[in-house]
Amino acid sequence: KMFGNDIAEEGGNLLSFEEYADRTLEFINPNGSCREEKLKARPYFYQNCFGLYASHLKRWMTAFNSSNILVLSYEELVRDEEQFKWRVHSFLGFDKELVLEKMERVNLKKSEHKLDFPSCSVQSKLASAFRPTNEELYNLLRTKRLPIMEQRPFPEFVISNCTADSSRRR
Repeated sequence: KMFGNDIAEEGGNLLSFEEYADRTLEFINPNGSCREEKLKARPYFYQNCFGLYASHLKRWMTAFNSSNILVLSYEELVRDEEQFKWRVHSFLGFDKELVLEKMERVNLKKSEHKLDFPSCSVQSKLASAFRPTNEELYNLLRTKRLPIMEQRPFPEFVISNCTADSSRRR
């Protein structure tokens, strides 16, 4: 129900990705922090602040030894699945042979709402809004030394395939 409140209008119609991004940005201050006053008024929208990875990671690093936290990038999963799986398996202490199995894509459902890439304007808005906290994340990860199989340097987020200002649908 909480996520449903986040991706749908009050009447139940799904938001476009641009509408969802705009709704998410309502909860982000210019410095990249959560707008607490918005969250108090609508606490079920707390997940809108989930993109603020640095704040969550700092909290986890106070509760757990950093050697027990593996930070991975989705970009590496897409670009080099074998290396990504090696990181996970090494972190968990599994044998190398387990890495050979190909990961299957599980969200195969066709939908008019599914996008290959958000529009360039939406990507740009999101990149601007999250730039301060992404910089905080990169700085935090530069100081994090364990576990040794973690990706270093952690790749910075980039606007992808931004050649036109229209969303590509699947």
